[in-house]
Amino acid sequence: MGTLDGSGALGEMQIIANPVGTLDEIKQAGLDPSAVACCAPSGDAPNAIRGVRGCNAYNECPFHMKKFNHGKWTRGEGPRYVGYRLFTVEGHKAENDMRCFDFVRTMLKRMRVGQQEREEGRVGEIIRIVAQEGEMIRTRVGVKDEKDPKGLTYRNEIKLRPVHTFQRPKDMDTVSYDGALRKSEIDAQKRDAELADQWDAEPVKYDEKDDDWSKDDAVLDLPAPSGATPIAAPVTPKAKP
Repeated sequence: MGTLDGSGALGEMQIIANPVGTLDEIKQAGLDPSAVACCAPSGDAPNAIRGVRGCNAYNECPFHMKKFNHGKWTRGEGPRYVGYRLFTVEGHKAENDMRCFDFVRTMLKRMRVGQQEREEGRVGEIIRIVAQEGEMIRTRVGVKDEKDPKGLTYRNEIKLRPVHTFQRPKDMDTVSYDGALRKSEIDAQKRDAELADQWDAEPVKYDEKDDDWSKDDAVLDLPAPSGATPIAAPVTPKAKP
């Protein structure tokens, strides 16, 4: 719902741990900022906002630095995808993209370790932010070799593709898969909140007359087919002699 990441125990409590937008976007979408995370400092940060569930990657987020945001975006402006380049020690090379908070959690430490290893003269991984949303990254695809008349030979071809766009709350009405799921989840959360309010309302008083089993149970009989014996016909007690 970017998707709403309500799973496991947190999901059962209607808590969305990953940010889905800015604080203003959360409020405008009718979401509870104490339950749905936004791009803001998390609760253990000195500048955390009371009653607001922030991003738990915010405090380590490096996207206020130009070498990471390319001068186009900074933290606090909402989650988004970033494009990165990876050179592993084993020789694997690729460009890919991921959500900013996922990058902070899984790639940022690797980036720093690799940089330190290279500064010490050792072989270290290279991880570099190379693109933001609206920019392109390189991908390698297999295409059929036109020189092969049987069409059995493939060759690698480098193509450019755009960095994925994080679906923000304002885009929930789009036909995208993520947007559709997020809108459906928000609608479900609103229904849950309404039902919870009804559950907390004054309970219906119990009336013993509603549980009177001495009533004639003939009203419960099912209509019988034409010419058949009625189902569960009531037994009429015989009069005493």
